[in-house]
Amino acid sequence: MGSMKKFALAALLSAFAAQAFAARPVGVAELERMLGQVRNRSDFSIAAMLAGLELTERCSAARLAQWQAMAPGRRAHDALTALADASILLDLPASELPPDAAPSLDEQRRIVKLTIDYVAQAFPRLPNFLADRQTVYYEDATAQSAFLINGRNRMPTADAEPLHVVSRSTVHVAYRDGKEVLDTSKGSHTPFISRRQLTSSGEFGPILGLLAFDAAKGSLAWSHWERGPSGLEAHFTIAVPQEHSHFRVDLACGSGVNAHFPAYHGEFAVDPATGAVLRLLVSATLPFPCPTVSSTIATEFGPVELGGHTYICPLHSVSISSAPADANNGPRTQLNDVVFTNYRLFRAESRIVSVGGQPAQQPD
Repeated sequence: MGSMKKFALAALLSAFAAQAFAARPVGVAELERMLGQVRNRSDFSIAAMLAGLELTERCSAARLAQWQAMAPGRRAHDALTALADASILLDLPASELPPDAAPSLDEQRRIVKLTIDYVAQAFPRLPNFLADRQTVYYEDATAQSAFLINGRNRMPTADAEPLHVVSRSTVHVAYRDGKEVLDTSKGSHTPFISRRQLTSSGEFGPILGLLAFDAAKGSLAWSHWERGPSGLEAHFTIAVPQEHSHFRVDLACGSGVNAHFPAYHGEFAVDPATGAVLRLLVSATLPFPCPTVSSTIATEFGPVELGGHTYICPLHSVSISSAPADANNGPRTQLNDVVFTNYRLFRAESRIVSVGGQPAQQPD
C-alpha cells in the first residue's frame, strides 16, 4: 500500500488580500436563454456578461459544447469554460437526469466489483503511447490585481477580477511501461510553472488507484443515473478518511512546500456493463496554518483508438484550488482546464547506417 503511486494535485497557494468578486447566480436554463439573447453581440461583450455570473447547476460537456457553438469567440469560449469548470461539484439540472429507478443492492455490488476489476486490469494493459496535454490556467484575484505599489507600501485595491485566463501551455505526456512521464523527445516542451501555480498529474492510472486502494477502506453509496454519450452511467459516491487517503495535495505556505493526504469525498461514474470508469471527482478541504484550502479534481474518460484497438483514456480534467475569505485574507481561486489530445502509439525510430557513415538504403 505504501509503495502505491499516489495521485498528486499540487495546490501551490499564496494568500493575497483582495475584495471578493460578487457573481450573480444563474441556472443552466437561464444562462442558455441569456446566450440566445446576446448571440449577435461582440465576443468581448458576451465575455464581459459571462464574467459576472456563477452557475448553480453543473454544466455537462455536451451542454458546454452547445453554448460554445452559440458564442464561438475566443473570449466567450474561455469564459464559458471557466463557468462550466467551476460547477463540477454541483448536480446536473433535474431535467437532465434519467427517470430510471436505482438498481438493486445486488446489482450495485456487481457494478462496483466490475469497476474494481476494471481498474486493476485496464491501465496495466495500455500500450506505450504519447498524448498532448493542453492546459489553460485561470485565476481570479491575482497578485498583480490585488495590490498597488505606493512607495514602499503595498495597499489592497478595491477591485478583484473574476476567473480569467493567465496562461496556456501544451506538453507531451508519455505513458511507458505503466508510468506517466513527460516526454523529453524533440519537439516537446515544459512550460515554466511558478511556485504558486496550480498543477496536477496522475490522470493516467494513479487517480484510478484511489478507487482500487481507498474505496475498500472508505464508504461507497449509490448516487444516481446519468445519461452519457454511450448510454446510462452509474454514479456512486465515495468518502475516505485521512488515515486511508492516497489523495496527495502539496501546499506552499511561507518558504516551504508540504505534502498532505487529507480525507476526501467524491463521486465516480462507470459503465454498468463493463465497469469502465467514465468520470472521477475527488474533493478535499484542508485546515492549514495558511488559509483553509479546498482542492478538487474531476477527470473524464472516453474511448481512444491506439494501434487499431480502442482504450478508455483521459480526455478532460479540471483542477480547482481555493482559499476561502477570512478576516485577514481575501479569496483566491486557481483553475486548470486540461484537454488530452493527439493520442498516438509510442514507437522507437531507427535507421541503418553504412560503415562509411552514410545512411544505407532502407529496406522496402
